[in-house]
Amino acid sequence: MNNASDTYAILNAIGDSVFYFLPFFLAVSAARKVKTNEYLALIIAWYFNVSNIY
Repeated sequence: MNNASDTYAILNAIGDSVFYFLPFFLAVSAARKVKTNEYLALIIAWYFNVSNIY
């Protein structure tokens, strides 16, 4: 498969999206496990995710 093809770009985006949203799923499940605020956990996960981008 050619790296410049549209199919490759779509499949690559799908594969990357799993790892992009994984911290959010983990934050919510951990917040439920320790019985804390889920929204706070999401904000903290968002902060760490944004700080890795820049």
